[in-house]
Amino acid sequence: MSEELEKLKSDLILRPLNSAQELRDWMYTYFDIRFPMGTVYPTSTHGPIEAAWRIYELIKTGESKDVPEIVLLSSRDSYKTLIASAIEVLCLVHFRFSIAHAAAILSQSEKAVQYANSFFNKIQPYLEKNGWKKISDSKTKIEWRTDEGDSIYLRVLVMTRKGMNSEHLPMLFLDEIDLIQDPGALEEAKMVPSIYKKYFPLTVGLSTRKYAAIS
Repeated sequence: MSEELEKLKSDLILRPLNSAQELRDWMYTYFDIRFPMGTVYPTSTHGPIEAAWRIYELIKTGESKDVPEIVLLSSRDSYKTLIASAIEVLCLVHFRFSIAHAAAILSQSEKAVQYANSFFNKIQPYLEKNGWKKISDSKTKIEWRTDEGDSIYLRVLVMTRKGMNSEHLPMLFLDEIDLIQDPGALEEAKMVPSIYKKYFPLTVGLSTRKYAAIS
């Protein structure tokens, strides 16, 4: 790969995005994944890129002040965990804030962190050229220091009352919300998202469509 292209990727990695197509191109450029646009099933409301753009747009525009929660429902094998990890990394990098990923099934969240680590490894050279530094990464936490000296991270939380009482962050992903058995944990989860600098909090619920409707 040419030095000119590498420099261009370093120069553009932190530039804000303005459309779903730009987001798709960014992920293809930096993550080497071309997520599909549009939907496959006729009754679906969004595809992976449209869902990711909606999350990005809510934070970027400040609309999350009026829309603080969204739920994304998809079928099995619909890239849900993969696209969630991708948008988590993108939001952390572009908005420079910490994010929590909580799960009813811990193994699912650990998979999300594995994806996120893979994405961070791909963009690490470009972030470092912009003055960022990786502080640590593990199965439960990936932490970076920005060029402005702020420590930001992606953390996995266990979906229990105690787990939901441990963090206050601007963005929270709730994985497989239909499998969460403790209503108290969901109530505690409402206290995790909080205002950070100019950003209003956003909670993203993820769920899998497990049964077909019968008419």
